[in-house]
Amino acid sequence: MNLDLMSDPKFFQMITTEEDALLFLQSHGLILSNPYCCNKSMVMRKRSDGKNKRYFFRCNVKDCRREFSIKKGSFFENSHLELKQMVYIIYYFVRDNQRQDDLMRNVEIESEHTIVDWKNFCREICASHFLRNPVVLGGINEIVEIDESSIVKRKYERGRLVRTQWVFGGYQPSIKQGFLV
Repeated sequence: MNLDLMSDPKFFQMITTEEDALLFLQSHGLILSNPYCCNKSMVMRKRSDGKNKRYFFRCNVKDCRREFSIKKGSFFENSHLELKQMVYIIYYFVRDNQRQDDLMRNVEIESEHTIVDWKNFCREICASHFLRNPVVLGGINEIVEIDESSIVKRKYERGRLVRTQWVFGGYQPSIKQGFLV
């Protein structure tokens, strides 16, 4: 499944329930799908408390019966959001096509603080990935294009310039890889 080629409506049709979100996250290795306990595969179960459905794994060994959340050991472990909401936030983060208030409405989250936290979590994951897997460009007889830009925002869209953000980037056309800082 190539998400790059998928349209927004098609993606949202694919993930309409918590079960859809769970399968999507498991198929992409973001949540455990088959953990083991007592040398046996654990069973996934669903617990309903009102409108919320919580998924968890349970050991089948009679003397053990250990349980843990499907989110355990993942990026999602400390979140109280529904899986579907988390998938939507990440999707919008990657697509970068939502204003804060639109995102809150579309994901059905009333807290602006929650959205800001999730965007920061996503940025941290991206930064961590590139620190662990740096992009190496250049070499003998290799062309690397570099550029820098200043992004400036006016206060209240008029008047004096207030915030300036510099962006530096490099791109190697022969391997179609680059970076932005």
